Amino acid sequence: MSPSRCFGRWRHVMEIDEDRSHPSGAEPPNDLSDAVQQQIRVASRNGRYALTVAALAAVAALLSSGVSAWTSLHVSSTEIDRQERLARHQALRADRLRAYADFVNAYLGIELQLGDLKGILIRPANNDLVQTAMTGLHDALVPYLRSTAMLHIVMSASANAELDGINAAQTALLQGPDSLAPTFEYARNHQIATDENWPRLAAAGAAAIDRFVNNTAIDEFVNAARKDVAAG
Repeated sequence: MSPSRCFGRWRHVMEIDEDRSHPSGAEPPNDLSDAVQQQIRVASRNGRYALTVAALAAVAALLSSGVSAWTSLHVSSTEIDRQERLARHQALRADRLRAYADFVNAYLGIELQLGDLKGILIRPANNDLVQTAMTGLHDALVPYLRSTAMLHIVMSASANAELDGINAAQTALLQGPDSLAPTFEYARNHQIATDENWPRLAAAGAAAIDRFVNNTAIDEFVNAARKDVAAG
């Protein structure tokens, strides 16, 4: 057989094989198989799911941090409020203790002056001594009245009765016909050393002092003050 005929026969066989591989009217196969495409779709869905989960996790973390921050802020605010209340309580207690102490010291100062005045009234009359005792009592009343005003600001109602009793006795000591006022007024306007009415007025003044001392239950007031300070 000649070479040309041999080549033509080989070419014809190759064309037949090619026709078998690609039947007439059929489309060539896809580059990727169905299985591979399915895997791609699954991977794509998994990727979207993972992205969604990551986003949700980020949101959850943000919310968690926000809640933690709010909780921390709330706890801090509560602690600050508690400390402020404690500070106010301690300050009020300190003011109350100081006011009670000032009042008791002022009261004792009045009692001391009244003791000196009574001693002068029952001794032979002397205008200068009586005037000196009157001035001393007036000076002692200034811190007493100041401390009384402060007590009304800081004290609780538990000691009101005792304080009201002392204030009523103090008013009776200085005002009214049976107080020290008539005795002081007479001493300012008369020479008491030779005045026949002075012994009666001096005795009335001494009696007014005794009533004040007897009607002021300072021990009961101190007990009430201790309870008030302890209660805060």
